[in-house]
Amino acid sequence: MREEGSGAGLDRSPVRQCAQQFHCGANGYRNAMNELDSPKTIDELLEPGMTLMVGTQSVLDSHGEVGISSRPLTVADASGDLVRIIVDSSAEFARQAMRGERAHVTLSDNRKNVWASLDATMAMSTDTDEIDELWSPFASAYFPDGRESQNIGVLHLRVLRGMYWSTPAGRIGSAISLLKAALGKENDSGEHGAVVGQE
Repeated sequence: MREEGSGAGLDRSPVRQCAQQFHCGANGYRNAMNELDSPKTIDELLEPGMTLMVGTQSVLDSHGEVGISSRPLTVADASGDLVRIIVDSSAEFARQAMRGERAHVTLSDNRKNVWASLDATMAMSTDTDEIDELWSPFASAYFPDGRESQNIGVLHLRVLRGMYWSTPAGRIGSAISLLKAALGKENDSGEHGAVVGQE
């Protein structure tokens, strides 16, 4: 966010004051360049059923333009630096995972008011015991024949590094966090820190 100047014409709305005092956004985060909160592990941020946007490098058009192509995927399990997701193993991104390519992963969960940006390596598993362990109604919704469907696999996202942002959950929690930030109560204005990964 661009730093605002000072002077008599300065906007005194709570959001603008928050940004001017702490360089924080509309959700009341502190200045990440000066101070970070404690690191969090993947299982502190994610839970089964959350949706991640998983981006991989792809050819985007007939002219050979290369960029990031993302798709929503549902978390089956998150522990340590590993996120596991049941996927269609015949999909192109699953083949990329088999080759050990990297992914950029984002989380935006307004229910828990937590956001994250993650870099991860990918791998694929077709182990039947692992699929059975992770199988759930979330997975059934994506496979027409349920557990008997073909091409079921488990995408492994091994987080290398990342950052998270969070505020107290719910609209009221967000409003309280914003007011505290605007009033200068920095320690209550939300959290922003590193995600524990392999690096």
